[in-house]
Amino acid sequence: MRMLDNASITAKSLIATLIGAVVLAGMAAVAIVSLLEIQRTNTAAVAATTLRSNTRAAWTDLSRGHAALYRAINLKSQNVEVRIVRAAKDDFSQAINRAKTTLASIKIAGLPIDGQLAANTVKAFDQYAGSADQAASFVEEDAFNATMFMSDAEQKYDLAQQAAGALLKQSATLAQAMEDRMREVLRDALLVIPIAALLAVLLSVGATT
Repeated sequence: MRMLDNASITAKSLIATLIGAVVLAGMAAVAIVSLLEIQRTNTAAVAATTLRSNTRAAWTDLSRGHAALYRAINLKSQNVEVRIVRAAKDDFSQAINRAKTTLASIKIAGLPIDGQLAANTVKAFDQYAGSADQAASFVEEDAFNATMFMSDAEQKYDLAQQAAGALLKQSATLAQAMEDRMREVLRDALLVIPIAALLAVLLSVGATT
């Protein structure tokens, strides 16, 4: 500091400018690091939330489709008009196709989640769909035969539900963890950036006095 006291006004000005530039660069670095962390965390949080939503939607459509198939069989057993039976059968097909499409769109790359859970869920849904389709192929003609095939479909339905439930549980836990992490990152950024700005001001003032 004594050297600065003896320095010329021009030298002091240059030093103050240099310190100011270094301080600004430091602030910029802190801000960039904070923003990048916010972006990474937000991307992971969105991915986790999407995974949870898609898994829940697929599980819901699985249940709807299964119920619609049973409804179609029940209607046929009561000799209801074929068009009504077919409508229930179509509801089954549409719900299961939606479920399979939703599962196919699931992306877990980069997420800390067991990829085998997603693969098991997709496989279980496909196996159920194949078995249930056999029952559905009989429903407009013979409710008894359709019911016979529903025994295997019911077992595969339980397995599909279990697989989807395991994936949903893990995705929900992950989504909550990512949301908590996002709040922590935002809180840290709100603390670090103002503190960095205050230190920059103090250093700048100290360099010019």
